[in-house]
Parts: sequence; C-alpha cells; structure tokens
Amino acid sequence: MTNRVIVDLKKLKRFRKVVDVDLRRKGNGPIRKALKQWAYRYRSFARRRWLAQSKGGGDWPVLKPQTIARRRKKSDKILIDTATMLGGFTPEFGNKPGQIEEDISFGIRVGLGGSSPHPRGGVTLGDLYRIHHFGQGRVPARPLVVQPDAATVRGMRSDMKRAMKEAAEGG
Repeated sequence: MTNRVIVDLKKLKRFRKVVDVDLRRKGNGPIRKALKQWAYRYRSFARRRWLAQSKGGGDWPVLKPQTIARRRKKSDKILIDTATMLGGFTPEFGNKPGQIEEDISFGIRVGLGGSSPHPRGGVTLGDLYRIHHFGQGRVPARPLVVQPDAATVRGMRSDMKRAMKEAAEGG
C-alpha cells in the first residue's frame, strides 16, 4: 500500500525569496524594514545612554576640574559641551555629521564616524569618536558604541518577529 502526498510549496518559496532578497540588501521588504527599525532603536538606546553617562555616575570617568574650567559653558557634563558628537546618535538617520548607517548583507551597520570636521576644528568627528571611545593620551576611555541593553534587544526581537510574520503572509 502507498500514499501520495502533494504539498504546495508556493508560499514557502515566496517567503524564502522575500527573506533572501531583504537579507542580501536587494529589497525593501519587511525584513529590511525591520533592520532599519533596529538601527533607529540602537541609536535611541545609545543616545539615552550617552545622556545618562554625561551626567556622571555611570561607566564614564567624570571630568577633571581643569577641563570644566576650560569649557565655554563651564559645564561638568561629559562629552556634551557642543552636542556635536551626540548628534551622531540622533535616532532618525538623516546622514548627519557623525552618523553611520549602512545596509550590509544579513544586517545593518550602525555607528559613529566620518570625516566631518568638529566645529572647534583640527580633528574629524571620526577621530574624536575613536579617541573618546578607546581613550588616548590624557583622555580616558568612554565607550560610545556598546552592546544594547535587554529592553532594546527585546524590541529588536519583536521587530523581526513581526517582519517574519509579514513575510510569511506574503508581504
């Protein structure tokens, strides 16, 4: 005795194509849109962290009194004097100085850098980010690009789950 089972794989093939195209940077479907949402979420997280760290009491070393005295507003906020560097973590990607967002295969690259000059001159934003992230000379390390917190990761997971569902439904 034998049975013949016929399975219609059209939906599965369409799902595979949507996912494959989006992950290889060739589409603008639900998976690629979820990755763009991840970039927004990460920059939002990083900006909140930066603002919290800038007030002191976090992982970043506080400013020395001499540094505060040299600043134009005499503020003790860390890495916030002109807010130029912080602009790299504006949640919406607007190709602002310092912002990096790049579609890559199987993901999206988000970070800080670039060749835009800092308003005070003499150095690029990319150089300043590196100096402060890793530390250099008398400048202590103040990590800027770090792993996202658990809440951000949960949001990213939810974004991708929604995107996969949309892709499975033919989106």
